[in-house]
Amino acid sequence: MLAYGEERLRSEAHSEVLRQRFEQAIDSIAQVIVLFDADERVVACNRAFLDLHKGSDGVSPAMESIIGLTFLQTLELRVRVGLYDIPDGNVAAFIEDRLARFRVIRDEWTFDLADGRSMQVGNRTTPDGGMIDVWTDITSIKETELQRRKLESQLHHSQKLEALGTLAGGIAHDLNNALVPIIMMTDIVMESHAEDSAERTHLALALAGARRARELVRRILTFARKETTEKHELDLAILVMEAMTMLRASLPATIELITLVQPIPAIFGDSGQLYQAIVNLVTNAAQAIGDEPGKITVTLRSVHGGSQIELTVSDTGGGMDETTKARIFDPFFTTKAVNEGTGLGLSIVHGIAVSHGGSIGVNSQPSRGSTFSITLPVACKRQEDDTATVPVAA
Repeated sequence: MLAYGEERLRSEAHSEVLRQRFEQAIDSIAQVIVLFDADERVVACNRAFLDLHKGSDGVSPAMESIIGLTFLQTLELRVRVGLYDIPDGNVAAFIEDRLARFRVIRDEWTFDLADGRSMQVGNRTTPDGGMIDVWTDITSIKETELQRRKLESQLHHSQKLEALGTLAGGIAHDLNNALVPIIMMTDIVMESHAEDSAERTHLALALAGARRARELVRRILTFARKETTEKHELDLAILVMEAMTMLRASLPATIELITLVQPIPAIFGDSGQLYQAIVNLVTNAAQAIGDEPGKITVTLRSVHGGSQIELTVSDTGGGMDETTKARIFDPFFTTKAVNEGTGLGLSIVHGIAVSHGGSIGVNSQPSRGSTFSITLPVACKRQEDDTATVPVAA
């Protein structure tokens, strides 16, 4: 009997050691675990559950102060310490909703905390009628999923642009071939008529229309093809000032053009393409303002500790909503009326920025104007070959 009693004591001691190790393991994991009895009172929890109830001093409550509380009481405590992001500040409705959720068995549901974390909660019943809740922080998982979706969207966008470029290039070549004899023969026939004749006037109108069509074809081909450009070191400030001088003469007098240029490092780039990007952005800004008095501000400065330069073009036009902003860099997308725009300008600017190792973004709200920002890397030591094959639009 003594041997049996000793063996039982040893077994109980071993079981107690295992129980303590299990509790320590549960207490050390990051997941929040709490056990409620049939009366919805806390009978056990781990350290992570206590940490949910930290006060403004950053101190978690003692285990003894939590054990025995009902779910409702712990919920009210979490509300008081500001754990939750409560919609519209309606605490009563929030507590009622959480209480209802607690009493429904489900595999998982998610919500956001006030500090930006996302939690996934699952609950299960126990054989004695109680309930066990498990909270899992899924913030990093959601961020990874968001990044994955963003990358997928960028990939789909690139694939769409590539397909459009291929299609547009093929069509543009055919159109160009068809326009060449039309322009040549119209020009020849027009010369055979007197200067003041109605026939010559009509032919001149036809010739002007054909040349406009050829210019559109040229822009489509520019968007579609990949060009080999030899970039060189240049001062973008000089390029900006040259473009502003030209643009000032062409803009309506009702638009005030402000140029704010700071001393900046040199960059490697194609001066023709960058000049085109500047002109397109300012022209687009002027069109957004329209016939009303307005202001365009062009700013050039160093950013990110001097490793990049930023060119911004801001206007006081009508601005854009989120739907429009999501599509402005798509080729052939335009909000202008028929015959007033092709929708290629901003897509070409986007391609120029990307081909120079930079990026372009936009900040705009309806009735509050728009600001386009191009960020480009400054010049650095290059290899002997500075020639690269890059797309004009991406």
